[in-house]
Amino acid sequence: MDRKKIGWGIASLAIAFLTIWTISRQSEYFSFQHLLEVIRTASPFWMVLALLCMFGFIWFEGLAIVRIAHHLGYDETNRGTLYGAADIFFSAITPSASGGQPASAFFMIKDRMPGSVATAVLILNLIMYTLALLTIGLICLPWFSGFNQFSRIVINLGFLLLVVLATCFYLLLKKGQILSGFLKAIVKGLEKIHIVRRGDRVRARIDQLRADYDDCAKIIFGKKKMMVEVYLINLAQRISQMGVSFMVFMGIGRGAREAIKVFILQSFVAIGSNCIPIPGAMGIADYLMIDGFTDIVGQAQSGGLEMVTRGIAFYILVILSGIIVLVNVLKGKRK
Repeated sequence: MDRKKIGWGIASLAIAFLTIWTISRQSEYFSFQHLLEVIRTASPFWMVLALLCMFGFIWFEGLAIVRIAHHLGYDETNRGTLYGAADIFFSAITPSASGGQPASAFFMIKDRMPGSVATAVLILNLIMYTLALLTIGLICLPWFSGFNQFSRIVINLGFLLLVVLATCFYLLLKKGQILSGFLKAIVKGLEKIHIVRRGDRVRARIDQLRADYDDCAKIIFGKKKMMVEVYLINLAQRISQMGVSFMVFMGIGRGAREAIKVFILQSFVAIGSNCIPIPGAMGIADYLMIDGFTDIVGQAQSGGLEMVTRGIAFYILVILSGIIVLVNVLKGKRK
């Protein structure tokens, strides 16, 4: 791992620590004793389901990638859980989740998938991932309430950004010249600062890869059933992510009505947290969750419940993803 990744990893840990410290210090009602009490009294059955929902976020991501690859004829690409874990882990420690897709692509290429195909697969999955979140947000929109003015602005900006991103991802997949032009501009910039030599060879290689990329994109757009299948898998992934809060609230005995409210709230948190380029949306996601939780359970319980749900849905998720990546890397070195 290079120095930049190490630096972002340290920054992510610092943000996580500051987030937890801020929550515990700012709320006069919060105490770690209360947090432990919430965990101790929660139903083991529902908490296990919460952990399964958390793992589902990794598994469904990998399943979507593998299904696209299989439809394109790459049946040997089967390490879906690794691809999903790599995306989640490196997204959590890099700004704007910029390291997730390259990490997934790295392992896909190691499994003998051409880089141009891996790029097309991941862009398609990003489109469906974004559309799935927008779908859930639009379904939940009639119940958009319980947030303060600042949270509403952040969530609306998140909606807007997701629409822009979905459009950009679609254009990148449909129009290969946009992606190749962007890559060539990067190469030209690196030439000027003497990081890349013989840039003409690199640009020629980009043109060659673009031809393969365009062919792959044509195949993808010709497979409507595959696109529907991948969209539904991404929808299941998003539901699994938001299901963590639902299971936690059922586990502490709040009942189905409040658990459904929290599920809806979580969809808006996921949308709003996209508008600020912080690793793992740490800080902003916590703020939105506490703001929404306060409207449902009151200020006295919001901090502890937020830490439990966020702890499972994000912190344990990232740790588990890192372990999966590390185990696979060590296996590869032994081979």
